[in-house]
Amino acid sequence: MKNNVIFYGPFETVNVENKNAGGGEVGNKKTLRLLLNIGMIVDLVKKPYPKNIKILKPILYLLELTYSFFVFFLKLFKYYGNGCVHISGFYSHLIYLEILLVFFAKIFKYKVIYEIRAGGMLEMYNEKGRIYRSVFKWVICIADVILCQGKDYMPFIKNLGGRTVIYYPNFVMDSYLISDQNDFRDIEDKISIIYFGRLVKQKRIDIIIKVVKVLKENKYDVSLEIIGNGPKDYIDKIKKEIDHYGINECVRIIPYLSDENEVRKIAIRNKYFIFPTEEKREGHSNALTEAMALGIVPVCSNNGFNKSVVNDDYLIVDNSSPEEYVKKILNINKKWIYYSKKVSHRVMCVYSESVIKKVIEKVYE
Repeated sequence: MKNNVIFYGPFETVNVENKNAGGGEVGNKKTLRLLLNIGMIVDLVKKPYPKNIKILKPILYLLELTYSFFVFFLKLFKYYGNGCVHISGFYSHLIYLEILLVFFAKIFKYKVIYEIRAGGMLEMYNEKGRIYRSVFKWVICIADVILCQGKDYMPFIKNLGGRTVIYYPNFVMDSYLISDQNDFRDIEDKISIIYFGRLVKQKRIDIIIKVVKVLKENKYDVSLEIIGNGPKDYIDKIKKEIDHYGINECVRIIPYLSDENEVRKIAIRNKYFIFPTEEKREGHSNALTEAMALGIVPVCSNNGFNKSVVNDDYLIVDNSSPEEYVKKILNINKKWIYYSKKVSHRVMCVYSESVIKKVIEKVYE
């Protein structure tokens, strides 16, 4: 049957210590739901994650990757060209495995969809050697369809020789969207801020805490809710900073919640999503889109695909100065309801399940 799909990608929790589901995992689970909704029969091959074992970690990871390739190879025999192969690609060092997946899928006469996930693609292509660039280009040229998470990458992929390049961003399920109605938050003077996601150094949670400190010092009614998990030493550092600045009474840290509805209940009572990430491989943040869907106004760093996702330069901060974030917030606060409606409407029109479902239907027609 032509509606068979062999789907290779991450589906397990990234890190036992951090517990947070990674962006790749969250995105792939949503893609899986879409594929099932349009009537595809999906056979998963789960990409492994490196285990938190200091001794022999690279060797164990290599063995697990090799095992996942053989599982994938056996499934190619199972359907023998009768369907599609969907590869959730993370390139970098994994490109040498991904070229094998693409190559053998084509040998067995499958339609190959290669999905480019995460950020940092252009930097890696330019910084790595000739062999890497050649292998990456082969993947792009051999695959039948390239799904691009970042619109910024599409011209480059087309120039490399991509046959069919389609914008496929992260999205939110329709059930997550809010209806267009009066919002209790717009009549409040309080500046309520939220961050949800991984709590790691690269996400610059320290900047968010300093934003709260500056607002508090200037006598603003401010609150901050942080949802997520991360390395214990980093969370301890965050707590020490909060205590040092004397803002304990207006900051609340909530451990990672796996239930999307629970996160939604907490998030929707806040007005701002501060996202000062400096993560090198930041792509299209699921948390950013989810916040926008709830009418939470984002104020972001100019990193990853933040700028194209938000689509409003006024919501972007070009440096890591907490004072610049404060300045943006105070200016936006005067017309918060306008920006709230604007960002939620953007998600509905560009990043909703209904919109992206049409993209998947086109790819698999």
